[in-house]
Amino acid sequence: MINKNSIIDNTKTLFYALIIALIIRSLFIQPFYIPSSSMEPNLLVGDRLFVTKYSYGYSKHSFPFSPNVFSGRILYSKPKMGDVVVFKTPADNRTDYIKRLIGLPGDKVQFISSNLYINSSEVMSDNEICYMSATELSKNYRDKTLSPVEVIKVLISRAESINSKLNAFTYTFYEEALDNAKKAEEKFLSKNDNPRLLEGIPVGIKDESGLKGKPMSNGSLLLEGTISDNDAPINGRILQEGGIVLARTATPEFSCAGYCNNLVTGITRNPWNLDFTPGGSSGGSGAALAAGMIPIATGSDIGGSIRIPASCTGVVGYKPPYGRNPEEAPFCLDFFSHVGPMARTVADNALLQNIISGPHPLDMATVRENVELPFSGGDIKGKKIAWSDDLGFFEVEASVRNNFMKTLEVLKDNGAILEKVSVPWTWETYESYINYLFYGFGAFIGDVCSGNEDKVTDYALYWIEKSKTVTPSKFAGAMNTIGEMYSFFGPMMENYHAFLCPTNALPAVKADFDHSKDKVVINGKEVEPLGGWFMTHPFNALSRLPVMSVPSGFSNDNVPTGIQIVGKSFSDKDVFNVAYVIESASNWYQANERPEI
Repeated sequence: MINKNSIIDNTKTLFYALIIALIIRSLFIQPFYIPSSSMEPNLLVGDRLFVTKYSYGYSKHSFPFSPNVFSGRILYSKPKMGDVVVFKTPADNRTDYIKRLIGLPGDKVQFISSNLYINSSEVMSDNEICYMSATELSKNYRDKTLSPVEVIKVLISRAESINSKLNAFTYTFYEEALDNAKKAEEKFLSKNDNPRLLEGIPVGIKDESGLKGKPMSNGSLLLEGTISDNDAPINGRILQEGGIVLARTATPEFSCAGYCNNLVTGITRNPWNLDFTPGGSSGGSGAALAAGMIPIATGSDIGGSIRIPASCTGVVGYKPPYGRNPEEAPFCLDFFSHVGPMARTVADNALLQNIISGPHPLDMATVRENVELPFSGGDIKGKKIAWSDDLGFFEVEASVRNNFMKTLEVLKDNGAILEKVSVPWTWETYESYINYLFYGFGAFIGDVCSGNEDKVTDYALYWIEKSKTVTPSKFAGAMNTIGEMYSFFGPMMENYHAFLCPTNALPAVKADFDHSKDKVVINGKEVEPLGGWFMTHPFNALSRLPVMSVPSGFSNDNVPTGIQIVGKSFSDKDVFNVAYVIESASNWYQANERPEI
């Protein structure tokens, strides 16, 4: 039997609910759907928006059916540039238009050659967003002139259009990145939430270090799809500060080469010239940075693997002193091994380095003292800087040498006192370095590959075979040589603010290079194919020295070249100081100096 009182109560409840919903919809929040593609890629057809009704005050259109009860707008406040607004036009009182605000009353809006100009200034294009630094992105987020969601969508679009040419990314995490970008956006819009240092910043993580729950390969078929149980220490710190992992970046197999090709993803190419390598082993990071696919990335460096690709691709890479940044076992115990930042600017290197550095309970080698790096600087007036163009034994290609000497002139013009020094190193230096690595790292590769050598690259097999030739006596000899190297370099550096040399002796080798079977010729002379073309490995042996590679120019093949800035042991700030001077004078990554892909 129908209860009359129940019907009345339900009707009242429904009535009150409708009244409340009407009040909320009329005065506070109203949902809308994006009806067209005019705002892609940032807002897609079908995306749902919840629009506040009170942000700019109320007009008759704020209420259902647009009752003509008053004219104009009450409780008015001005909209801001970049806001997404919903409006009706004077000529159409029925259609809701959803657009992003690009101009205010009195502004001059122009389209010139398909580019938007407001008051004669060009509005930021997708390409500009792709090449914004992490520090610039963060400022724009805080100023609410850019959205993390917008940036992530632009970078995904960029990567999807060019990664097939570069092979810079291995595993991508686009959907998760978009979800995290939305959370970051909420933080920037909230008055009560304090954004973290990397909030909403896209990051590339080298395909060799742990990301909990995510696959990796380290460039090897034997490890392809391995799921990490934990975050590597530096990756955990990046995530804790709000960094958004967009993708993993490519590496040669086991990160054991100065170029970047493997059997998993194929050849990674240099965006400046696709015929050449972006360097290795952090080649995917270098290529992605140079191509505008990410603003910052991680790298690792056991013989130059941060600095080699930084030089080859025209970006900035920093090898911190051993013990400054925590690493995963067992390589945290190898003093040749370092993890560090890569980016397009010196300040972005400082930003990431400040976040990932410092002692960690899982790495007993990390030093307790930490260094907070500045985001600007560069006063070197009166500072003595030593230099060598060959480290005593390298054959150096002409464009590398010429660009190096031009960079020295930049420092001289900024007040530095430059002095050439004679470095008494020989190829025994290299032999000691490589014997040390063959003895430990080569044996490690051999253990991983045991029984599966048919699935391994020739250049990795080369390491395995060479490891069998290094006797304990040779290993001990290598340690003696390293000690002798520092007995010269350490006392010499007490007289100088920094030391400079080229990063690579050759701009780059070809993209399909293999040190186990290919030759390297510089100035008509054949050099050691594994390590004779990059000048980084002495400073892995002298591991407590901080070293940064910054761009120095371009070769005739349009491949970038680099210069190494070496500091005294643990003198990170001195290295950054010189780097800021070179960067401010060089203005690399201008609009006319970006890869055409």
